[in-house]
Amino acid sequence: MELQEKILDVIRGMHVAAVGTVGDRGVPAVRHMVLTGADDMMLAGGARIGSDTVAQLRRTPHAGIAIWSEKAFTDPYVQMQVMGGVHEDRETKLEYWDPAWEKYFGPADNPDVVVLLFRPELIEYYDPRALVSPEVWRRP
Repeated sequence: MELQEKILDVIRGMHVAAVGTVGDRGVPAVRHMVLTGADDMMLAGGARIGSDTVAQLRRTPHAGIAIWSEKAFTDPYVQMQVMGGVHEDRETKLEYWDPAWEKYFGPADNPDVVVLLFRPELIEYYDPRALVSPEVWRRP
């Protein structure tokens, strides 16, 4: 199986992901977020406009994301270096909005909610069963 397809098998759909941003004083800030992965390798999530995550991504768009299946310890997982963007416009919100987010944020047209888009630049794919170094994907 091609590396990109193996990565998509891990990130496609909705996941709880560990998202790391650059926090105050330049120290890492990591939190768990619900992200939805798409076939174009983009990841999307919702956030409150006044959250630390939004402020940090606006200040420094570089972030890190880790996703694991949450099933078996031997399942493949990925670690990513991404560029994050904060989107308040209606078109982007409607395009990427996942109805499952409504229980956390209300409807997509809530002005206090934004969509975060993450564009992977580098992805390390780990398969614990293979006992080898990670396979690395870089955005062309």
